[in-house]
Order: sequence, then structure tokens, then C-alpha cells
Amino acid sequence: AWDLYHLLDGQPLYSLLKLPTTFESIDQYLDILEPLLLEECRAQTLRSVQEMEPVSHKLALLSAETREPFRMLSFEPVVLTDSDAKPPFHDSDLVFVSYEPLDIDAFDEEDKRITQDFHALALVSGQVSDALNLKLYVPLERTPRLPPTQFKRLSMLRKVMVPSAGSFYVQKLSNMITINREFQALYSARDLMLCNTLLAPGAPPTT
Repeated sequence: AWDLYHLLDGQPLYSLLKLPTTFESIDQYLDILEPLLLEECRAQTLRSVQEMEPVSHKLALLSAETREPFRMLSFEPVVLTDSDAKPPFHDSDLVFVSYEPLDIDAFDEEDKRITQDFHALALVSGQVSDALNLKLYVPLERTPRLPPTQFKRLSMLRKVMVPSAGSFYVQKLSNMITINREFQALYSARDLMLCNTLLAPGAPPTT
């Protein structure tokens, strides 16, 4: 649900709490560590956007399937003209999908960033020979963490990102495989037998 333009402008996304020496509970651990991990994800994305050479691929949207709160999009595959060329997208890539190519250096006369109305971040969830599959978060109802302006943008995307809309530009921003593994490790901590010992070393065991 992130807005890439907000990331580029350095607008804060989450309130970060001070990391304690020990944790009172697994819930406190998750409440503190999750925003830190999301900030790491944001920093990685911005670093990749600023360092990578921008390459946008204009691809036709073949199908769209709703799996609340996600929309599964299938685009035509990128045609490689060189037999030795590497595929431009891989599983767990974070991509920018939009009507127009992404231009992070576009500013108006008042030095304000020029943005697009229809754009979103999506995750590559599988690429086969006949399609590029993306997973896009477009909830039907607003959640407490989703600002009204962003929910409005995503609601519009639910209506316009359909096969009849034609083609969209897809650009790789970064790869999220390491972040995904860190999230899996974070949320599996609750199931560890030594969870309480790891959260508060030296504390008496709970019964």
C-alpha cells in the first residue's frame, strides 16, 4: 500500500520505538521490531531506486483475479531479443506499475515532484513463459494503518487495473527475498520453545 512518491519525498511511514534491552512479551517484541523491519525495507527500496538504471517495460494486462485483499495481475511476458539476455523480473521483485513511465527526477516550476494518479507497488509472484504474475494490495475496506488518501488511490486502482484498460508500465525497484525471510523469522518467533528466554535472557522461566 506504500506510495513510492511519498517514499521519495522522505515522508515518515511509522513511529519507531526505542529498542529495549529485554522485552516484556512477544507482542511487545513484534510491535517494536515490525516497524524497524519495514523501515529497513523502505531504505532498501529507495537505495535501489536511486542506484539502478531505470528500465520500464510496457506490458499488456492479460487478466486480473481478486483474492481479497489482493489483486493477482497477469501481464504479457517481456520479449527478450538477445538469447543470452537475463529475464528482467524474478520472484519477490518489488515493481512499480503505472500508466506512464516512472520519472523520479520530474519536478514542476515550483520544484514540486510531478506524480501520477494511477500507480502502485506490486510483488512478482511467479513468472512463466507466457505471463508475468504480480500481486497487488488493494483492500476493499480501509484499515487503521492505511491513510484515507492512500485508500482512495488504491480504490481507484481496483477499477482501472483491468484487462480492458490495455497496457501498463512495469519497472523493477528491488528484490524483497531477504526482507521476506526476515519477516518470516520475525513472526515465527512466537512458536519457538525458547521464546521467553530469548526475549528476556536471565529472567526466571514462566510456568
